[in-house]
Amino acid sequence: MRNKRQSMRPQIYVAAPLFSEAERRFNLSIRDALLGCMKAYLPQEQVGLVSEMVKGGDAWDEAVCRVFRQDIAAIEESDALLIVLDGRSVDEGAAFELGFAYAIGKPCVGLQTDSRRAHPWGNNPMIHQSARPVFHSVAELAEWARCLSTQPTADERLSVGVPRAASEERDARGVRATSAPIVRLEPVP
Repeated sequence: MRNKRQSMRPQIYVAAPLFSEAERRFNLSIRDALLGCMKAYLPQEQVGLVSEMVKGGDAWDEAVCRVFRQDIAAIEESDALLIVLDGRSVDEGAAFELGFAYAIGKPCVGLQTDSRRAHPWGNNPMIHQSARPVFHSVAELAEWARCLSTQPTADERLSVGVPRAASEERDARGVRATSAPIVRLEPVP
């Protein structure tokens, strides 16, 4: 499927909390900011909410299974993943989606407009290393998307810039640093 999509706008899966009206409105604002540059895949629009499916008569286990399967398929079909990191801690579903996307080699970026963090040093290291860069406003995210949209193909727009293998560099405490994929703008060699 990827070959058919190379000349189209890249699709970015938006991994974000979606359980309150405010969260769903914020997700829509992300989608709207990316219009024209990227297709934003919002699970709240394309799949729906488990609670609504159950209210509509679906069995809970069937609804959960459908959401899981469709979200996994959407991540696999997307060119990249954006995780919304707002809140004191990251939404557990979004954290899973980030980990899955990272594990299958998708470029992952973050959006964190909220200064709250669960840890005094910042985000959990697993989040910090897998979502790079992290934008601090929807406007920054939209500017990044506009820059990417000037590249001719999806493969050139969204490419992994740093290998995943751990480097031998050590930080000031002697802890071995690891490299995470960083989305870059250069064409894939």
